[in-house]
Amino acid sequence: MEIVREQTDEKVVLRLSGWLNNTTAPALQDALLPEFDNAAHVELDLKKAPYVSSAGLRVLLMAEKKAVSKHAEFTVANLCPEVMEVFKTTGFVSMLKIV
Repeated sequence: MEIVREQTDEKVVLRLSGWLNNTTAPALQDALLPEFDNAAHVELDLKKAPYVSSAGLRVLLMAEKKAVSKHAEFTVANLCPEVMEVFKTTGFVSMLKIV
Protein backbone atom coordinates (compact mmCIF):
# COMPACT_ATOMS: atom_id res chain seq x y z
CA MET A 1 0.00 0.00 0.00
CA GLU A 2 1.15 3.52 -0.78
CA ILE A 3 -0.18 6.79 0.64
CA VAL A 4 0.41 10.05 -1.21
CA ARG A 5 -0.36 13.28 0.63
CA GLU A 6 -1.48 16.43 -1.17
CA GLN A 7 -2.50 19.71 0.41
CA THR A 8 -4.48 22.60 -1.02
CA ASP A 9 -5.78 25.73 0.64
CA GLU A 10 -9.07 23.95 1.27
CA LYS A 11 -8.10 20.42 2.36
CA VAL A 12 -5.59 17.66 2.81
CA VAL A 13 -6.00 14.71 0.46
CA LEU A 14 -4.50 11.30 1.14
CA ARG A 15 -4.46 9.10 -1.97
CA LEU A 16 -4.32 5.42 -1.17
CA SER A 17 -2.99 2.82 -3.61
CA GLY A 18 -3.31 -0.88 -2.82
CA TRP A 19 -5.22 -3.05 -0.42
CA LEU A 20 -6.41 -1.66 2.90
CA ASN A 21 -6.33 -4.69 5.18
CA ASN A 22 -5.08 -5.78 8.61
CA THR A 23 -1.46 -5.50 7.46
CA THR A 24 -1.74 -1.99 5.98
CA ALA A 25 -4.40 -0.43 8.23
CA PRO A 26 -1.88 0.65 10.92
CA ALA A 27 0.08 2.68 8.34
CA LEU A 28 -3.10 4.44 7.23
CA GLN A 29 -4.05 5.10 10.84
CA ASP A 30 -0.62 6.65 11.49
CA ALA A 31 -0.91 8.85 8.38
CA LEU A 32 -4.60 9.79 8.60
CA LEU A 33 -5.44 10.52 12.22
CA PRO A 34 -2.77 13.21 12.86
CA GLU A 35 -4.06 15.21 9.87
CA PHE A 36 -7.12 16.25 11.89
CA ASP A 37 -4.92 18.10 14.38
CA ASN A 38 -4.28 20.87 11.83
CA ALA A 39 -6.65 20.44 8.87
CA ALA A 40 -10.28 21.51 8.71
CA HIS A 41 -11.01 19.04 5.91
CA VAL A 42 -9.33 15.72 5.22
CA GLU A 43 -10.23 13.58 2.23
CA LEU A 44 -9.23 9.97 1.69
CA ASP A 45 -9.13 9.09 -2.00
CA LEU A 46 -9.66 5.36 -2.55
CA LYS A 47 -9.61 5.41 -6.36
CA LYS A 48 -6.67 2.99 -6.46
CA ALA A 49 -7.76 0.89 -3.47
CA PRO A 50 -9.62 -2.20 -4.74
CA TYR A 51 -10.15 -3.78 -1.31
CA VAL A 52 -11.01 -2.59 2.20
CA SER A 53 -11.17 -5.09 5.08
CA SER A 54 -12.78 -4.73 8.49
CA ALA A 55 -9.44 -3.45 9.84
CA GLY A 56 -9.53 -0.70 7.23
CA LEU A 57 -13.12 0.16 8.08
CA ARG A 58 -12.12 0.47 11.72
CA VAL A 59 -9.50 3.10 10.80
CA LEU A 60 -12.09 5.03 8.80
CA LEU A 61 -14.47 4.98 11.76
CA MET A 62 -11.67 6.23 14.02
CA ALA A 63 -11.00 9.03 11.53
CA GLU A 64 -14.66 10.05 11.49
CA LYS A 65 -14.74 10.16 15.29
CA LYS A 66 -11.57 12.24 15.42
CA ALA A 67 -12.91 14.61 12.76
CA VAL A 68 -16.06 15.17 14.81
CA SER A 69 -14.04 15.78 17.98
CA LYS A 70 -11.87 18.34 16.16
CA HIS A 71 -14.83 19.97 14.36
CA ALA A 72 -13.29 18.98 11.02
CA GLU A 73 -14.72 17.39 7.91
CA PHE A 74 -13.75 13.89 6.75
CA THR A 75 -14.69 12.70 3.29
CA VAL A 76 -14.00 9.48 1.42
CA ALA A 77 -13.76 9.77 -2.36
CA ASN A 78 -13.68 7.67 -5.51
CA LEU A 79 -14.75 4.28 -4.23
CA CYS A 80 -14.64 1.45 -6.75
CA PRO A 81 -17.84 -0.63 -7.06
CA GLU A 82 -16.47 -3.46 -4.90
CA VAL A 83 -15.49 -1.15 -2.05
CA MET A 84 -18.79 0.73 -2.36
CA GLU A 85 -20.58 -2.60 -1.93
CA VAL A 86 -18.63 -3.23 1.29
CA PHE A 87 -19.61 0.26 2.51
CA LYS A 88 -23.26 -0.41 1.71
CA THR A 89 -23.27 -3.84 3.34
CA THR A 90 -21.66 -2.56 6.54
CA GLY A 91 -23.69 0.64 6.75
CA PHE A 92 -20.69 2.90 6.27
CA VAL A 93 -22.53 4.82 3.53
CA SER A 94 -24.64 6.38 6.26
CA MET A 95 -21.74 6.91 8.69
CA LEU A 96 -19.26 8.61 6.37
CA LYS A 97 -19.49 11.41 3.84
CA ILE A 98 -18.76 9.79 0.48
CA VAL A 99 -18.00 11.99 -2.53
